[in-house]
Amino acid sequence: MTGARINHFLLRDALSRLLSRTPDLSWVADRLPTLDYVPETAVDLPITRQLSDLDTFASDETREAIAAIQNVAPYLRWQRSYSVEQVGRDHYNRYGWFNLISPEGLFLAADMRLSIGVWREGLVYPRHWHRPEETYLILAGEAELTTDGHPPRWVRPGDRVHHPPNTPHGMVTDLAPLVAAAVWTGEGLLARSTMLESVS
Repeated sequence: MTGARINHFLLRDALSRLLSRTPDLSWVADRLPTLDYVPETAVDLPITRQLSDLDTFASDETREAIAAIQNVAPYLRWQRSYSVEQVGRDHYNRYGWFNLISPEGLFLAADMRLSIGVWREGLVYPRHWHRPEETYLILAGEAELTTDGHPPRWVRPGDRVHHPPNTPHGMVTDLAPLVAAAVWTGEGLLARSTMLESVS
């Protein structure tokens, strides 16, 4: 078993244990061990060199998952959803995400997606929307999240936030980064989010 495969499975198992103890998301933990593994070519982004301190922002409950993310980072297909023009150069270089579950892998599911995103401190993630329903599970750090129709909410490790389909939402990180697992269900699982405003 290669180093990439070992670390992918260690992350899968760490997330499974965390999700099994998380109301509303234990069904994801139940499915994860049954999903086929589809290796991906790793893609490096600047965010992969900004993960060494994330464990200091985790809780006792989420620290194992954060350690697994730190260990597996070089073996992941990191992605960005937006251009420099949309989010600005600083944001562009200090965020990224990868899929753990999706219709394309790492673990294959046609009807859901579980992505893990990292945003460093001091970033504004402008209002955006997507067709799938989304539930965030906060793994490390803190941020102020906004969802249209609801008051702003400050979130920390262990918190869950639900975004209905097609509902604009955004985020501001302040003195700490944010790491969140995002579970998507519904149509358009591989479509990128639509930005409603830019940072400039």
